[in-house]
Amino acid sequence: MSIQLPEIDPFHKALICAQAHERGEFLGQLLALLQVLRVRGFDVSNKLEALMESCDNAELLRIWIERAVTATTLDDVFVLPRE
Repeated sequence: MSIQLPEIDPFHKALICAQAHERGEFLGQLLALLQVLRVRGFDVSNKLEALMESCDNAELLRIWIERAVTATTLDDVFVLPRE
C-alpha cells in the first residue's frame, strides 16, 4: 500500500526545500551551541535546553553561539544586557 501525494508545482517545491534547508541549518547551529556549552563544562539543564529549542530567532542564536565561546557563566550567554 502506497500513499499518493499531490503534485507540487516547481515554485512551491523549491520554497518547501529552501525552508527545510534553512530549518536544518538552524537545528545544526542549535546542536553546535549545546555541544560548545557542554565541552566548556557547563551543566545544561533540561529547562535551559527547552529554552534553546524554543528559540526561532536566527540572530539570537548567533549571539548565543558567539557568547558561548568566551562565557564564564551561563548567564553570560543567555541573559540580555540591560539598557
